[in-house]
Amino acid sequence: MGEDEADDFSRVEQTAKRYLNNEAEFKRTEGDFGEVMVVKCTIPMGTREALVAYLADNPRPIALEIRNSTVKFQATEHLKRLNNEIEAINLMFGADIAADKTIVRIVGDMAEAPAVLAIAVFIDNKPELVFSSKLERRDSIAIDYRGSEDSVYSEIPPQFKIRF
Repeated sequence: MGEDEADDFSRVEQTAKRYLNNEAEFKRTEGDFGEVMVVKCTIPMGTREALVAYLADNPRPIALEIRNSTVKFQATEHLKRLNNEIEAINLMFGADIAADKTIVRIVGDMAEAPAVLAIAVFIDNKPELVFSSKLERRDSIAIDYRGSEDSVYSEIPPQFKIRF
Protein backbone atom coordinates (compact mmCIF):
# COMPACT_ATOMS: atom_id res chain seq x y z
CA MET A 1 0.00 0.00 0.00
CA GLY A 2 1.31 3.50 -0.76
CA GLU A 3 0.97 6.53 1.50
CA ASP A 4 -1.67 6.24 4.23
CA GLU A 5 -3.17 9.72 3.94
CA ALA A 6 -6.62 8.59 5.19
CA ASP A 7 -5.08 6.87 8.26
CA ASP A 8 -6.44 3.50 7.09
CA PHE A 9 -3.80 1.56 9.04
CA SER A 10 -5.10 2.94 12.33
CA ARG A 11 -8.70 2.21 11.37
CA VAL A 12 -7.82 -1.37 10.38
CA GLU A 13 -5.87 -1.82 13.61
CA GLN A 14 -8.85 -0.66 15.70
CA THR A 15 -11.15 -3.03 13.80
CA ALA A 16 -8.78 -6.00 14.17
CA LYS A 17 -8.37 -5.41 17.91
CA ARG A 18 -12.02 -6.43 18.39
CA TYR A 19 -11.11 -9.89 17.05
CA LEU A 20 -7.78 -10.47 18.79
CA ASN A 21 -6.51 -10.94 22.32
CA ASN A 22 -5.61 -7.87 24.40
CA GLU A 23 -1.86 -8.52 24.04
CA ALA A 24 -1.94 -8.37 20.22
CA GLU A 25 0.82 -6.18 18.80
CA PHE A 26 0.57 -4.20 15.57
CA LYS A 27 3.58 -2.91 13.71
CA ARG A 28 4.04 -1.10 10.43
CA THR A 29 7.08 -1.88 8.34
CA GLU A 30 8.27 -0.85 4.91
CA GLY A 31 7.50 -3.34 2.16
CA ASP A 32 8.32 -3.40 -1.54
CA PHE A 33 5.29 -1.27 -2.42
CA GLY A 34 4.78 0.84 0.71
CA GLU A 35 3.88 0.08 4.29
CA VAL A 36 2.94 -3.38 5.51
CA MET A 37 1.04 -4.19 8.71
CA VAL A 38 2.43 -7.01 10.85
CA VAL A 39 0.25 -8.48 13.61
CA LYS A 40 1.73 -10.56 16.43
CA CYS A 41 -0.83 -12.35 18.60
CA THR A 42 -1.67 -15.58 20.34
CA ILE A 43 -4.13 -18.00 18.78
CA PRO A 44 -6.52 -20.26 20.70
CA MET A 45 -5.69 -23.97 20.47
CA GLY A 46 -7.78 -26.98 21.40
CA THR A 47 -10.06 -29.75 20.21
CA ARG A 48 -13.02 -28.83 18.02
CA GLU A 49 -15.39 -29.03 21.00
CA ALA A 50 -13.21 -26.83 23.21
CA LEU A 51 -12.77 -24.25 20.45
CA VAL A 52 -16.52 -24.03 19.78
CA ALA A 53 -17.10 -23.22 23.45
CA TYR A 54 -14.21 -20.70 23.58
CA LEU A 55 -15.11 -18.95 20.32
CA ALA A 56 -18.71 -18.42 21.46
CA ASP A 57 -17.42 -15.68 23.81
CA ASN A 58 -14.13 -14.76 22.08
CA PRO A 59 -14.40 -13.78 18.40
CA ARG A 60 -11.02 -14.96 17.11
CA PRO A 61 -10.51 -15.16 13.33
CA ILE A 62 -8.29 -18.26 13.39
CA ALA A 63 -7.66 -21.14 15.74
CA LEU A 64 -5.33 -24.11 16.03
CA GLU A 65 -7.41 -27.26 16.06
CA ILE A 66 -5.93 -30.38 17.63
CA ARG A 67 -7.06 -33.63 16.09
CA ASN A 68 -5.11 -36.71 17.18
CA SER A 69 -1.52 -35.44 17.12
CA THR A 70 -2.04 -32.97 14.24
CA VAL A 71 -2.39 -29.25 14.90
CA LYS A 72 -3.95 -27.37 11.98
CA PHE A 73 -4.75 -23.71 11.32
CA GLN A 74 -8.49 -23.26 10.88
CA ALA A 75 -10.46 -20.23 9.81
CA THR A 76 -13.34 -19.46 12.14
CA GLU A 77 -16.64 -17.80 11.26
CA HIS A 78 -15.13 -14.54 12.52
CA LEU A 79 -12.41 -14.41 9.81
CA LYS A 80 -14.88 -13.63 7.03
CA ARG A 81 -16.51 -10.92 9.14
CA LEU A 82 -13.12 -9.36 9.96
CA ASN A 83 -12.08 -9.48 6.31
CA ASN A 84 -15.31 -7.77 5.19
CA GLU A 85 -14.88 -5.02 7.79
CA ILE A 86 -11.30 -4.19 6.86
CA GLU A 87 -11.94 -4.42 3.11
CA ALA A 88 -14.71 -1.84 3.64
CA ILE A 89 -12.03 0.51 4.99
CA ASN A 90 -9.72 -0.07 2.02
CA LEU A 91 -9.71 -2.88 -0.57
CA MET A 92 -5.92 -3.11 -0.28
CA PHE A 93 -6.33 -4.72 3.16
CA GLY A 94 -7.42 -8.28 3.78
CA ALA A 95 -7.35 -11.06 6.33
CA ASP A 96 -6.59 -14.50 4.95
CA ILE A 97 -5.33 -17.95 5.76
CA ALA A 98 -2.63 -18.38 4.83
CA ALA A 99 -1.05 -15.06 5.49
CA ASP A 100 1.97 -14.19 3.36
CA LYS A 101 4.04 -15.31 6.32
CA THR A 102 2.94 -17.15 9.45
CA ILE A 103 5.47 -18.07 12.11
CA VAL A 104 4.66 -20.61 14.81
CA ARG A 105 7.06 -20.76 17.74
CA ILE A 106 6.96 -24.00 19.73
CA VAL A 107 8.72 -24.09 23.08
CA GLY A 108 9.70 -27.37 24.74
CA ASP A 109 8.48 -27.65 28.31
CA MET A 110 8.42 -31.39 28.93
CA ALA A 111 10.88 -33.74 30.56
CA GLU A 112 10.61 -36.12 27.59
CA ALA A 113 11.34 -34.44 24.28
CA PRO A 114 8.44 -34.60 21.82
CA ALA A 115 9.08 -34.78 18.09
CA VAL A 116 7.79 -31.90 15.97
CA LEU A 117 6.98 -32.66 12.34
CA ALA A 118 5.94 -30.16 9.66
CA ILE A 119 5.51 -30.24 5.88
CA ALA A 120 6.49 -27.49 3.43
CA VAL A 121 7.99 -25.00 5.88
CA PHE A 122 11.02 -22.79 6.26
CA ILE A 123 13.38 -23.27 9.19
CA ASP A 124 16.09 -20.61 9.60
CA ASN A 125 15.11 -19.29 6.13
CA LYS A 126 15.82 -22.65 4.49
CA PRO A 127 13.00 -24.54 2.76
CA GLU A 128 12.16 -27.93 4.25
CA LEU A 129 9.72 -30.19 2.46
CA VAL A 130 9.51 -32.49 5.50
CA PHE A 131 10.87 -31.13 8.78
CA SER A 132 11.34 -33.26 11.88
CA SER A 133 13.09 -32.44 15.14
CA LYS A 134 13.09 -33.46 18.80
CA LEU A 135 12.30 -30.52 21.04
CA GLU A 136 14.35 -30.76 24.23
CA ARG A 137 13.27 -28.97 27.40
CA ARG A 138 13.67 -25.17 27.11
CA ASP A 139 14.47 -25.44 23.39
CA SER A 140 12.30 -23.71 20.86
CA ILE A 141 11.75 -23.85 17.15
CA ALA A 142 10.22 -21.28 14.81
CA ILE A 143 8.27 -22.85 11.97
CA ASP A 144 7.79 -20.39 9.13
CA TYR A 145 4.89 -20.92 6.72
CA ARG A 146 5.01 -18.82 3.57
CA GLY A 147 1.66 -18.39 1.92
CA SER A 148 2.24 -15.72 -0.70
CA GLU A 149 0.55 -16.38 -4.03
CA ASP A 150 3.86 -16.93 -5.82
CA SER A 151 4.89 -19.76 -3.49
CA VAL A 152 4.08 -23.43 -4.08
CA TYR A 153 4.03 -23.73 -0.28
CA SER A 154 0.83 -21.64 -0.21
CA GLU A 155 -1.13 -24.65 -1.50
CA ILE A 156 -0.51 -26.61 1.72
CA PRO A 157 -2.44 -25.43 4.80
CA PRO A 158 -0.24 -24.63 7.80
CA GLN A 159 -0.16 -27.65 10.10
CA PHE A 160 2.26 -29.60 12.22
CA LYS A 161 2.36 -32.76 14.32
CA ILE A 162 3.67 -33.33 17.79
CA ARG A 163 4.57 -36.88 18.80
CA PHE A 164 5.12 -37.69 22.45
